[in-house]
Amino acid sequence: MFERLRNAYCKPGKTVSCFSRPVMPPAGRKLASLLPAALLTAVLAMLLFAVVPQAQAASGGLQELQSAAVNWLQGDYQKNGVQDGVGSFSLYLLNKAGVDTGSWTHSGVDLKEAALMQIAQDVNQPDNVSA
Repeated sequence: MFERLRNAYCKPGKTVSCFSRPVMPPAGRKLASLLPAALLTAVLAMLLFAVVPQAQAASGGLQELQSAAVNWLQGDYQKNGVQDGVGSFSLYLLNKAGVDTGSWTHSGVDLKEAALMQIAQDVNQPDNVSA
């Protein structure tokens, strides 16, 4: 019975399932062989069009973020001195970014001098330094 049903429905050129695998005409086989390449091309195109505009938008926003961070660090140092927000690592990052911190003062002490004093204090009194 099974063979008779299979022979009745599984003739070349039909696209029915044939109980084990679909019978696909030769044109369909060519299309099926192109499908993975077409899908890969479509995914790459979507990624390209999704990432490029974001990268372009981020480059303009990056300057604004950098400027805002520098302004915040300068204001925090001038108000509070070397404490929680501004310290030796902030000075390192600012120098790497090419920011001139020579005019940043708190109580007459510039940022570089204050950071060096804080480092010396931490070295001389390691018990007072939190991990």
